[in-house]
Parts: sequence; structure tokens; C-alpha cells
Amino acid sequence: MQMIVHDVETLSLHDQVVSLIGRRWTNSVSCNLETNPGAETNGWAGSAKSAPDIVGWAPYSGRNTPLWIAEVETEDTITEEKARGRWQDFSAMGIPLILIVPRGYKALARFCATRAEVTIAGIYEYALSTNGLELA
Repeated sequence: MQMIVHDVETLSLHDQVVSLIGRRWTNSVSCNLETNPGAETNGWAGSAKSAPDIVGWAPYSGRNTPLWIAEVETEDTITEEKARGRWQDFSAMGIPLILIVPRGYKALARFCATRAEVTIAGIYEYALSTNGLELA
């Protein structure tokens, strides 16, 4: 299994969570991972607007085929505007979309996705503690 993680010395909360999840999932998923913290992009062609935060992919017919994508959100980025923009863009790709939101924000994320008619494959909640990343 291959994983590409972009190392950044000073990370925002969003970028920390993207990197930590990438490191954790690299050992627990049966596909390759690519993480895109911050404004970095990796050229996934399905979305011309921006690259997903995390992509699970596998080689297929000589190409890297995305199997699922995950978007990490912070408290202030779970909005209907975000759902109608970035989430809708990724959902339209026809690839399962996973949202990863702060603990206690799952209902709000589901509400925003429903209002924007965005199909979500799953929602995980995270928290950063002295023990590291907690993901449920």
C-alpha cells in the first residue's frame, strides 16, 4: 500500500487532522492514499475546482482510479455554502464522499448535506487530545 503525505512544519488544525488521518488510515485501508493539506493539489481530474483532502485510490488499467474521497472540516467550515460548493462538486463525481468533522458536529454536517442534496457515504467525528487524534 502506498501513501503520499505532504509534510508541513506549521500546520493549521485542518492540515493537522488531514495529515494525522492519512497516517492512521494508511495502515488500516486496503487501498493507496493521498492527502492534500491546505491549498496543495494533486491533479485528480474529476474535479476542476480543487483537490479533495484525502483520496483512497487504486491503480486500474494504467491509471490511478479514485475509490473514495474524504473532506476534513473544522467548526467554521461546516456550512450550507460549503455543501453547495465543494461537497456538491465531489459528490457529483460519483465516488463515495466521506466527511470528517469535529466531535459534536455530525448532525450539522448531515443537515447541510441534506439541504444541498449532497450524497454522503459516511461521516466521522474527530477530536484532538493529548493522546493524539480520536476518530469515531
